[in-house]
Amino acid sequence: MTVLVIVESPIKAKTIQKYLGSGYDVRASVGHIRDLPEKEFGIDLETFQARYVTLPGKKKVIDGLKQRAAAASDVIIATDLDREGEAIAWHLATALKLKNPQRMVYSEVTPDALRAAVKDVRQIDMARVNAQQARRLIDRIVGWLVSQRISQLRGQKLSAGRVQSVTLRLIAELCDRVRRFQPISHFGAEVEFAGPGGVWKAKWQSKPILQQRNLGDYWFDQDFAHRVAALSQFKVLTCDDRNRNENPPAALTTATMMQRASSELKLKSSATMAAAQKLFDAGLITYHRTDSPNLSGTAFAAITDYCRAHNLPVVDQQRLWNAKEMAQEAHEAIRPTDFQLLEAGADSAQQALYHLIWRHAVGSQLESAVWNVRTASLQALDALDGEMIQFSATGKVLTRPGWRRLLQVGVEDDGQEQEEMKNPVPELDAGQRLQPLSGHLLELETSPPKLFTEASLIKALENLGIGRPSTYSAIITNIQKRDYVQVDKKGYFHVTELGLVVVASLVKQFSFMQVDFTKKMEELLDAISTTKMEYIPVVRSFYNRIVRELDGVQIAAAKSFPCPECGRPMYLNPKGKFGPFWSCSGFKEAGCKASLPDVEGKPGQKRPTRV
Repeated sequence: MTVLVIVESPIKAKTIQKYLGSGYDVRASVGHIRDLPEKEFGIDLETFQARYVTLPGKKKVIDGLKQRAAAASDVIIATDLDREGEAIAWHLATALKLKNPQRMVYSEVTPDALRAAVKDVRQIDMARVNAQQARRLIDRIVGWLVSQRISQLRGQKLSAGRVQSVTLRLIAELCDRVRRFQPISHFGAEVEFAGPGGVWKAKWQSKPILQQRNLGDYWFDQDFAHRVAALSQFKVLTCDDRNRNENPPAALTTATMMQRASSELKLKSSATMAAAQKLFDAGLITYHRTDSPNLSGTAFAAITDYCRAHNLPVVDQQRLWNAKEMAQEAHEAIRPTDFQLLEAGADSAQQALYHLIWRHAVGSQLESAVWNVRTASLQALDALDGEMIQFSATGKVLTRPGWRRLLQVGVEDDGQEQEEMKNPVPELDAGQRLQPLSGHLLELETSPPKLFTEASLIKALENLGIGRPSTYSAIITNIQKRDYVQVDKKGYFHVTELGLVVVASLVKQFSFMQVDFTKKMEELLDAISTTKMEYIPVVRSFYNRIVRELDGVQIAAAKSFPCPECGRPMYLNPKGKFGPFWSCSGFKEAGCKASLPDVEGKPGQKRPTRV
């Protein structure tokens, strides 16, 4: 008899079958097999137990797995090693009615890792399952009860989500700050000098005069700034050289992988996660849902061997980083399973992502880059209105590339860094006299905050502790699909009118809209996963809070259009199969299925039935 091994993905099943051999029968569940019902609440409000149903199309999968389980000597469930994977394992064991299922976990699909995992099976970790159940039930409470109430009160179809809506709030508030931003025009001055390495520049340091005269942060006197730019004789006060060591960034986590793939590869987070999943299933990278920035000792040894063979400056002692405050998973950062494999992946997205992962993993263990930074302080020989005028010039040269032989993270996005790299300040002696080639008045203006891109939004979510990196892709996809935000050609997020309606309906009325509340909820889920708390009291407490808040909710109704069949308000669905349409708010409550086309923002006449 063979041992049945169940994984989520057919690709992963094929890879694992190849490595484990003929004594094993490796089959795929093709993702989740059970979930809460789509058209019912699905939570017993007395026990707060979930009522799960088999997902559409999965009965055939379950029946096939049951037959194979009956013919097997043992059943090992080898789904992913995060909480979601643990929950899938439990659902599989329940649906297949397994009496003693064994659980196998591994962070890479390689022969050695799988052979070790098969020898170290365990029971399903119900604490981790319950943490996932708590998250699912809490999300259902918001998505079902809150969405329904605000849609009814507003008179249009709206959707709330425990993490989705907080994310939308961040975008809306940043868009509002940008909209209300008033630029401040001010002035500066710059002079240019000839040097052996080319023309170099020095900028007027107006801050000492501003502080002395208590004039605030900006220089508004254009005439004075023009006179500063016309100064023609300078002396060197100081010229200092120093070496600055720059450490590499850590190997990629889920969040940083999505950020770098967005900014560097122009991949959406959904495309990044899909490509990473395929790379993992094919045994090319380690598990891609991780909060840890650190590599294993085995990985460091493999990197060391590769670097020494290819003349890359690897460090003698492994570099380690502190994980984020709310880091959840204990397995290592994302890395290739074989560092000798420089190119891998079935399509261009996978290949580009693999190369990104490879460079970050190897680069994280290379020597520091060393910059020579030269800073010169100059003073005009002539005072202006009794004030001594000082300029400063900074230039930097990369003297030892170290990890920057593989990565250019940080420099390409920093305007000041770019300026300093292009400013060849020469060696200067204190007291040396200088005469500029030219001087320029700088007409300056303060810049508004930058709108979120996908990369900067993911960074903000991670820093604020909103959601988990593994959920970011779905969150970003949902708010776009529901037309709450739009992304322009440059990749910036803009909140829509519909998105503003959602935020206005929720922000001052529901506690889950507060960033701190969301972070504390993640801490509660972590406590459940480590057996420090039971999940049902957490879900019950959250439900009771939402019910209290629903009782007092007040939302200004949109212009109301009564349903022609039951009289309840109709609301606009902006994205139907054939465009916007109006549907009855009584669908869930009374089963009213009335639907009308949208005509210039109003319900039109019912289309005649085609014969």
